[in-house]
Amino acid sequence: MKRTVIFKISANQEGFIIKNYLRSIGVSTTQMRSMKQYGGIFVNGKSARVVDKLKTNDELRLEMCDENEQSNNVEPSNAPIKIVFENEDVLVVDKPSGMPTHPSFGHHNDSLANAVVGYYNKKGETFVFRAVTRLDSETSGLCVIAKNAFTHEFLQKRLHTDEFVREYVALVEGEITKSGQICEPIKRESHSTYKRIVHKDGVYAKTDYTPIKHQNGKTLLKLRLYTGRTHQIRVHTSYIGHPIIGDKLYSNCEYNRLCLHSYHINMKLPFTNETIDLISEPDFKI
Repeated sequence: MKRTVIFKISANQEGFIIKNYLRSIGVSTTQMRSMKQYGGIFVNGKSARVVDKLKTNDELRLEMCDENEQSNNVEPSNAPIKIVFENEDVLVVDKPSGMPTHPSFGHHNDSLANAVVGYYNKKGETFVFRAVTRLDSETSGLCVIAKNAFTHEFLQKRLHTDEFVREYVALVEGEITKSGQICEPIKRESHSTYKRIVHKDGVYAKTDYTPIKHQNGKTLLKLRLYTGRTHQIRVHTSYIGHPIIGDKLYSNCEYNRLCLHSYHINMKLPFTNETIDLISEPDFKI
């Protein structure tokens, strides 16, 4: 997918070398090379080098094209997607529980990636699927997808900062009356390729939690992620004795789905520095 961005150089940017200007807006050296190879860098309509200097009122145009026209091995599907936000750089969808984010064994054509590629193919566009926030199959809610390589790298770098806030809602076993923080390392359990555990030899992980409502031996929690370990919320809540209801891997409490939902995202967008604030309410209640 091609993306063109135009910047008007102001007086206080006079004399900037192009590569330094690009770095100031988050463009990496690798992306600069990619722009030159698959797109282009232009000043006032003429091809420019990254070592050229900018002048006041110059028009800097970046043309970015994906090196791959479409995600390999992602078969387009006709599955509907619920779009919460879309612009030239970002797509945010509300993923249902039970839909994998990526194709996998046994799920070759029913993932979110298949549905998104199918959505763009219907519009006559090819698409490389780049998930910024990867939700477990049974986790529902807001999922952020970058529409080009630059946006993917831009958002990934900010994923665990105040410029990219992710909050979840979970229904857990037991009644929690006070807010807290879990800072416990997580690692893959021995002899398992899927399950994770808290372990001193694991990787640092941090989760904040706040009770929204508690009654009848259950609590509706709001959780904020500061790191992005596999199954982080599921492992951390289980570790403190409050596993998520419906979690077949970390809980014995049966339910028709995993009661974990990505409900709030606040993030800064590339190029414009605009901040968007998105909410998706869960379909489970206490």
